[in-house]
Amino acid sequence: MGSEDGSTRTGNAAGNVHGNLLQAGVISGNVHLHQALPDSPASRAVPRQWAPPPPHFTNRSTELEDLATTLADVGRRCGIVVLSGMGGVGKTALALHWLHAVRERFPDGHLYADLAGDQRGPADPGVVLGGFLRSFGYGGDELPNEFHQRVGWFRSALADKKVAVLLDNAATAAQVRALLPPSADSVLVVTSRRRLGGLDD
Repeated sequence: MGSEDGSTRTGNAAGNVHGNLLQAGVISGNVHLHQALPDSPASRAVPRQWAPPPPHFTNRSTELEDLATTLADVGRRCGIVVLSGMGGVGKTALALHWLHAVRERFPDGHLYADLAGDQRGPADPGVVLGGFLRSFGYGGDELPNEFHQRVGWFRSALADKKVAVLLDNAATAAQVRALLPPSADSVLVVTSRRRLGGLDD
């Protein structure tokens, strides 16, 4: 490290250092620091979170044909399917039947979350993101608390993966957007009692 008088000085950090360390003297110019996702042996985990397909499934050929057209988008953009309708009509059963039929297209992960929440309200997307990240091996003290950081981690972790995500009982489109897989080779299936507009924006 050069000093103001032209001499060279060296310095060593004292004590134990955990994480990133930056030591500097006089710096000319801009400094850019970038934080990568932490390496984790468990990051090679492949989550398989869906329930089994329904054992008895009939008379939904029209809907299955419509779902099959979604796969034409996969590879150019993330495929997005929204199944809306009143409770009890079989939206989740239809989603599970179709997803299990095409699961080989998505070898890097099968994610599931129920967004209905509880008496306090719909599920917090930040909490759901935390669960998804843990399923890929990220967790513990390294997992950020801030929502936007979790979104960034999720997008980084799944950027090159082929995953299929099933989100049950979504309340709003905004609740879903943060959970949209970033890869064009992925698919998102959402069930809701409401029509959710704006997910393709």
